[in-house]
Amino acid sequence: MTLEFIMPLYGLLKFIFYSYWISKIPPSRPSLKAIFLFALIRLILGIILGIAAGYLGLLVSLGVVSSGNNWGFIFVPAYLVYIPIRYIEWGLMALIIRKKIWNKELQFWILKGIAVSYLCDFIMHLIAIIFNFQVGRIFC
Repeated sequence: MTLEFIMPLYGLLKFIFYSYWISKIPPSRPSLKAIFLFALIRLILGIILGIAAGYLGLLVSLGVVSSGNNWGFIFVPAYLVYIPIRYIEWGLMALIIRKKIWNKELQFWILKGIAVSYLCDFIMHLIAIIFNFQVGRIFC
């Protein structure tokens, strides 16, 4: 499996997961057209903030590795950088769709959205393993 195949597959998988999760935003389901539009916005937002997060994660990881903690190179970006970035991404989506984020229902939706994003990444990693495609922090 090549990068030319796996990246569009990853994008499609993300779009499907995002569409599903956006359809679950409280208190009511957006129209199908709106769901797809918001999923596309979420995908673009993920690319833009993902690049920034990758760079920030690399800087944080290099600082951790230089301190002698090699495990930090794997775990620090995933937890200290990507979770807050994903909170910001899903929070922005709640703000775009519902014009507010500070209510209990939407906060749970945002937090579960982070889990949905990681579930999609996990599935993509499994696909990469099955097809023997080497991945690193490509799927964040």
